[in-house]
Amino acid sequence: MQLNLNNNIEQNQKNYENAIQKAFEFLKHRITWNGKRSYWAKKDLEESYASRTGNVAGVNLNLIAFLNACGFDVHSVLLSTRQHGITNFPSLSAYDYVIALVKLNGKTFLLDATEPMSALNVLPARAYNGQGRMIEPDGTSSEINLHNNNSGQNYLLRGELTADGFLTG
Repeated sequence: MQLNLNNNIEQNQKNYENAIQKAFEFLKHRITWNGKRSYWAKKDLEESYASRTGNVAGVNLNLIAFLNACGFDVHSVLLSTRQHGITNFPSLSAYDYVIALVKLNGKTFLLDATEPMSALNVLPARAYNGQGRMIEPDGTSSEINLHNNNSGQNYLLRGELTADGFLTG
């Protein structure tokens, strides 16, 4: 019975991760990023959704609202892009970007729906600048590391690259 229960828990975890992925894929292809950075939406979220375009906040706050409506524990994360510079202390002028963070059974997933080819826990290079500020539902915030370790596996390969471009070994 214990094995069956563990299998059910693992299957449910995969189903929830799959649901997050499907919601993420839907929003990435529903709303196109207009190239503008901001942590607040210039248009109402419904307007961004209807017009299928918006700034980074219009895209990612729609994603956050969608995941929240699906019942996930989702948070906004404010960050400063590489172009904007490193944040030394929290202030409104310190940030120029917002992404989503989903907490699920001890794992965290970082999501940025501005890039159609992005994946869970893979942020665009512009968004990697060390730290972000996660906003809690009660309005408090905490600093988080943007270099999430849930993003995949590392492999070590040994081999030789031949003159004609093939890897052997």
